[in-house]
Amino acid sequence: MTALVSAFARAADRVYARLGESAVYAQKPPGTVTKSVTVMVERNLTQYGTTISIQERTAVLSVRSSDIALAPRRGDTFTLAAGTIFAVESQLTSDTSIEHKVTAVQR
Repeated sequence: MTALVSAFARAADRVYARLGESAVYAQKPPGTVTKSVTVMVERNLTQYGTTISIQERTAVLSVRSSDIALAPRRGDTFTLAAGTIFAVESQLTSDTSIEHKVTAVQR
């Protein structure tokens, strides 16, 4: 890992510790992975970037690559500590050294 990537990873750890929400990640069947993770949830968006329109009940979730090595897939779920469940719709970005970012619909 380069010094720059290490610095970004440390910064991401601090942001997740301060602003992240506890959740349980579960792969869709036939996956068997369930894991406690910390996610950042961007809610109440109408636009993400220049090309993605966000529908009601859709959020952008970010999870650290150190929590989940492979990017979440469509149908995988994140259950927040408060009980809200988000089902992954699509992958926005995946930087295997820092984080995965997905759109997810609240169930």
